[in-house]
Amino acid sequence: MLRSFHYAAAVVHHERGEEEDVAEVVAEWEDRSRSRFLEGYLATPGIAELLPDEATTELLLQAFELDKAVYEVGYETAYRPSWVGIPLGAIRRLLA
Repeated sequence: MLRSFHYAAAVVHHERGEEEDVAEVVAEWEDRSRSRFLEGYLATPGIAELLPDEATTELLLQAFELDKAVYEVGYETAYRPSWVGIPLGAIRRLLA
């Protein structure tokens, strides 16, 4: 889901360019969507007993997101080369 929020935001950028008013709204939407999704997920009764400590959970989330973004690079290269920048941008963000 976290990659899906990023992808939805990035598609708006891809299709509408870097319009300043759109870029800000989309960035806020992505941040809010990610935060609320994680808050809801982590509030699920019993989930805390299944997850490692908070720092490890955060690291694992980044690793899973990175894995998905790397997969997306291959997919976009094969089917939508003009969109390969979307997962590449995610990889840059996740490795920063």
